[in-house]
Amino acid sequence: MAVELSDGGYDTAWVSANGWTMSYGVEAGRLIGTATELTGNALDNVLVANADFASAIHGGGGNDEIWGSNQNGDVLDGGAGDDVLRGGSGVTTFIGGEGNDQFVVNNVNSVIVEKAGEGIDTAWVSADGWHVSDNVEIVRLFGAAHSVVLGTSGAQVVANASGSTITAQAGDNVFWGQGGNDVFIGGAGNDIFYSGTGVTQMFGGAGNDHFIIKNAADTVVENANGGYDTAWLEVSGWTVAENVEVAYLSGTANSITGNASGTNLVANSTMASALTAGTGFTIFWGSNYGDTMKIGAGGGNVYGYGGADTFEFGPHWGLTQVADFNHAEGDKLDFSASGLSMADLNVTNYSDKTLIEHNGEQIILYGVTSLQASDFVF
Repeated sequence: MAVELSDGGYDTAWVSANGWTMSYGVEAGRLIGTATELTGNALDNVLVANADFASAIHGGGGNDEIWGSNQNGDVLDGGAGDDVLRGGSGVTTFIGGEGNDQFVVNNVNSVIVEKAGEGIDTAWVSADGWHVSDNVEIVRLFGAAHSVVLGTSGAQVVANASGSTITAQAGDNVFWGQGGNDVFIGGAGNDIFYSGTGVTQMFGGAGNDHFIIKNAADTVVENANGGYDTAWLEVSGWTVAENVEVAYLSGTANSITGNASGTNLVANSTMASALTAGTGFTIFWGSNYGDTMKIGAGGGNVYGYGGADTFEFGPHWGLTQVADFNHAEGDKLDFSASGLSMADLNVTNYSDKTLIEHNGEQIILYGVTSLQASDFVF
């Protein structure tokens, strides 16, 4: 037994007695000799495993820091408190307990035991290919770790700065890219993918996924009927991936191109944007800054909102419905890329709309009962 006063300095016990529980007032304990088990006290302890034997280290009620060894078989048990459990190069079993715990995982066969609701727990992973244990909320890759497989409870995972391949199974996961080229593979949950400044490949999987695009070379793969998926663009010039249902321009991004499967294109709310349809049915959502909307052969619905908008038409536009063409705001119908002239168009005015037709393809301008020559560009 060791006796220490509460203000008696920072004290360290070198422990050769197996199974000793540290006396109150002793802050640090190190196993030596043949001792393989040590239990901390209510203070914030620093506990160190035996360098020569697999050890079982049990934290007490404080915010402990527990160091494993390079032996296979260490058990590091944090107990209550916000603990830091540092595994060595050997296979380690980490038991977090209550509190917001952090784990340093250096061996691919190590496991973390955490229960749901026991805090926000973080794994710092240098072991490449590690399978993340359930109920670990945050995962960060560093060092030699360039790939992990997530568990089924959902986690936030931060890629290695030099690039990572991260694979989800189930749960709602959040992927964070950094400066490297990453591959993010979503699972069955509603996942969020943040690309980094490198080129990121994102596979959504099932669920309603969100993709934040920061590099025009980023790619997204989504299956048909794979949920309602959304892309948020922070870079101009991206082409919306197939089966992504809606794409928003944000930040300084002001141009986007649609896809063949059909999508919603949403202008930047802070500046004029150029929205270009793909070959599929496209719904255009403008801003108040005078946007350019290029309608494709698949047709679509157009909501210009404020500003002097330009609606561009090529030789084919299917059925296109414009909800709010406004002559007073300076909106234009631009047919300069169609090869047509005014004489090629059949314009019919109704009490609540105007219909423009050519070879069976229609443009319906709702709320417009007449047009002027200045509304057209050829």
